[in-house]
Amino acid sequence: MGPSMAPIPPTDASPILVRSTGVFAQAEQERERIYELAEKLLQEQNLKALTLQSSQNIHPCWVKVEVWLPKGDRMVTDRSSVLITIEPKPFHRFELEYTVELIDRGKTKRYAAMRELREPELRQLLAYQLRRGPKPSLTSLMLRRHSWQLWKPKNRLDAFGKDWLGGVSLALVVVGLMTVAIVVGIFLLGIGLALAVYAARRPILVRSGGRPQAEPRELIGVDSWQAMVPQAGLDCEIIRRRFLEAIRRPSDSGFRSSVEKIWHWGIDGKVERDQIVASLGRALFFCHLYAYEEKLYVGWDSHLNRGTWVEKSLARGLDRGTRELVTINTVVRGWQNLSEYDVTDANLLTEWCHEQLVSVLKAYMQEKRIDAELDFKILRGERQGLTEQRSTASTATAVAAGWFKRKRERTTPAAA
Repeated sequence: MGPSMAPIPPTDASPILVRSTGVFAQAEQERERIYELAEKLLQEQNLKALTLQSSQNIHPCWVKVEVWLPKGDRMVTDRSSVLITIEPKPFHRFELEYTVELIDRGKTKRYAAMRELREPELRQLLAYQLRRGPKPSLTSLMLRRHSWQLWKPKNRLDAFGKDWLGGVSLALVVVGLMTVAIVVGIFLLGIGLALAVYAARRPILVRSGGRPQAEPRELIGVDSWQAMVPQAGLDCEIIRRRFLEAIRRPSDSGFRSSVEKIWHWGIDGKVERDQIVASLGRALFFCHLYAYEEKLYVGWDSHLNRGTWVEKSLARGLDRGTRELVTINTVVRGWQNLSEYDVTDANLLTEWCHEQLVSVLKAYMQEKRIDAELDFKILRGERQGLTEQRSTASTATAVAAGWFKRKRERTTPAAA
């Protein structure tokens, strides 16, 4: 008897969209490039302004630069803003489309569907905002939006080959109708109709562009907890590092953790902070540690996420690689109803992360001999209604059966 053969792993045919590192990752890299370049250019001009960017789970991505130039004093300002949107276009000739919206002294100019946005154009935009250069002309970078704009490049789908079958059947039908008075015409008409029926009944495959690495967020709050630890403010980074190490050693591989940079509006402008994020399935846990002189604020809040990516059909044609009839699909932001299992994941994630955080804090307080009574009791949120079916007046498409419903929403790019 010969050596035993290793079992062949099964082919994965589950109806799950593949995580893509292609065009969606490229869009996020472009967002970071534009944001960093805008900050660099402002530093070169020795000027302080507002720069914002979308988070990693937002598509289309965007970057915003807003400038209020004082005219004599800060009470009179010359105001302008630039919002740059980067939209992924899978399977197109130009896989990223840029839109620039310039708001200048109350007037808006929109440059839609641009094929690229290079450093020279960004420098011109910023120079104009700072009143140190003329208004930029970006029309040469714009793509064709109307059929009569023949001088502009068209961002066509670049995944199809020529489908001769449809053209041949149409030509035979036309010729047959023109010569129907003779026998040959009837013969050609019959062949053309037969080919047309065959072409219409061909099986259709689906080519997908995949989905981004992270789900869009539509959060529902579950639980929370917070406390103030005396005499621990100077060791904020030490406690943060210890907690990160604790949650990076989970008992189950389904746990994930990372650090996100977030921004919010403070009293005097943008405030940036870091938050620790842990996840399990559709459950998310956000931990915040901030030093206030010698005191340390520690808090967290847990959520369930209904956001998801939903497929949207773009076009149908003959695939250039397989020569099969395919439908090209991309994804748009949508939502998915929650189940009792998602609530269980949230409970598990909350309890496990809270246990690790409490352990880290107690060990630190014992090490530093900090005598303080902290209330470690979790503030429980309402569970009732979390799994109720959501109703919406927008266009919705169910793509699976039973409770597992994903639906598509009409959304607009996030505004800063």
